Amino acid sequence: MSEFFRQLGELIYAAVGFYAMLLIRCAILSFPVILIVLFVRKLILKNAVFGRCLVWLMIIPVPFLGRLHIFYETKLLANIFVNLQGICFEYYWISCIYLGIAAIILGTSCIRNIRLSKYIKTLEQINISGTTVYINEVHMTPFVYGIFRPKIIIPKYLIEQERRTCQQDDLDELSTILLHEKTHIRQGHLILLAIWNIIRILFWINPLLFISTRLLKEDLEAACDRSVIRITGCSPIEYGDMLLRNLKAIRKTISSQGTLALFGTTAFRSLKHRIIGIKEYKTYSPKRAHITVAASILAVFLTLILIKIISYQRINAMNNISVYNATDFETVILVDNSDLSVTSSFDDKYLYFDADLLDQIIDLDKYKDKELWIFFGGFYKLPGIGGGGEVAVVTGKDIGSGMVKIPYEEAQDTFVITLLKLM
Repeated sequence: MSEFFRQLGELIYAAVGFYAMLLIRCAILSFPVILIVLFVRKLILKNAVFGRCLVWLMIIPVPFLGRLHIFYETKLLANIFVNLQGICFEYYWISCIYLGIAAIILGTSCIRNIRLSKYIKTLEQINISGTTVYINEVHMTPFVYGIFRPKIIIPKYLIEQERRTCQQDDLDELSTILLHEKTHIRQGHLILLAIWNIIRILFWINPLLFISTRLLKEDLEAACDRSVIRITGCSPIEYGDMLLRNLKAIRKTISSQGTLALFGTTAFRSLKHRIIGIKEYKTYSPKRAHITVAASILAVFLTLILIKIISYQRINAMNNISVYNATDFETVILVDNSDLSVTSSFDDKYLYFDADLLDQIIDLDKYKDKELWIFFGGFYKLPGIGGGGEVAVVTGKDIGSGMVKIPYEEAQDTFVITLLKLM
């Protein structure tokens, strides 16, 4: 049992160091990516509303960049990222703090979402034009919550306003508001923001992710506004007036209370940017917009495939041979990618290698009366992080010459090694 807990402790140690190292690597890489997004959004795509939304997709591949070959094959990057690997294991407390803070932020976010979900379930439900909406007593702007079963939440004052006036314009206004929230769902804004929030939690050391959240939401709102204007056929001025009327209605019911827009942003600040953007509305081709969206998603997908190709796999075969002097408790040699490793092989019963090459490397005469353990096989997640492998036991004088085969008993993976492979 003590051996079990020892191995479990080693697994936890490896997992914490390994994942902290990967996340910190990706967090470092997220800085230039976000700076590029902000630059492209502000200067190149300043007047392209849908383009500004799509450029945020550049953040999606970042969490998959931690295993790139280039970190180990380029001297400059190796000095940064390979040293970081050593720091995460040597100064283990850094890994624990990083993952601990991420876990606290994630836990806080989950608790907040659970409470909001429970609160929404207590709200009154009504059907408007075939759509189920939740009526909120709190005076907020309408918003959408949930990914798998999105729910539209509308403040009670909008319903009361419609019932008081019973005018067709008000009914159309409420339908327009519902269309706006449905458009958020249809265009996948909730999914994009959920991905963004996960990345923001994992890479919490990057303040640009937190600062940029408001800009992302403003872009999503702007894209949704333009879609609604095109679908309804109303003029940008009419649409902007509707937003201002809603804002005035909220101001009449509350004094200094903050209000929610899409996904909980502050409505007053958001509406200012939205109205400015609506004034600059230009007609666009839905077909061209759909093609651009499809091309952007395809580009992200192809980028992920490319990243996988140029990254270390989850399990990589280890081409090392270690010779250990079991008689004197001494590691004789570790052969990595030498001629011996290249010419060696093994099946489920024997290890095959060139004894003459081994003799040239370690001088077998010195170990003819020693018990040698020859370790081979195994795997690594990244260079320097791995385990497993087999061992063949032989005395130096029994190795012989030329191509020899040494019998061994194939070891069974322990549950710790199995879990390490699954990491």
